[in-house]
Amino acid sequence: MSNCAQSRLQLRDYALAVEDATNAIQLDFNNLKAYIHRAVANEHLERFERALEDLNHVVGLISCNEMRSFVLKKRNQLRKNIRNDKEAAAKEVGQCGEL
Repeated sequence: MSNCAQSRLQLRDYALAVEDATNAIQLDFNNLKAYIHRAVANEHLERFERALEDLNHVVGLISCNEMRSFVLKKRNQLRKNIRNDKEAAAKEVGQCGEL
């Protein structure tokens, strides 16, 4: 299932990638690749908080330094995206109040 999720990512079918990764996780809660695939798919769907949850789950479980570095970098990027979204939403709310 995790490989299916990877294929869906390559095809840019992010919703099905999330579904395939979720199915893989249900079969094996320790499937780190599935969590990462689901995080990447959710990021593309702009579900940044869900993606961050998955990366937070795997960061403590990863032993490979290269993969750990990728996850930490991706996690920081997601935090920035979430912060930017909140700032943009606050700005929009402020502009609505000016009407």
